[in-house]
Amino acid sequence: MSDSLPPELAEIADFFGASPPFNELTSEQQSVAASKLQITYYPQGEGFEQGAQPGGLRILRSGA
Repeated sequence: MSDSLPPELAEIADFFGASPPFNELTSEQQSVAASKLQITYYPQGEGFEQGAQPGGLRILRSGA
């Protein structure tokens, strides 16, 4: 994607490029969207609680 993004956000922008409906965005729009994300990591066996942060969109990129 964009060389101006840190590697972890460039990886997210690449993920957007391969995932509907984000793949309909331009490369620049994907980079902007990636730069506005709040990224959270959960150890195996843990996860987010339903309703913990209402009003947002959660995207599970990998995990079980």
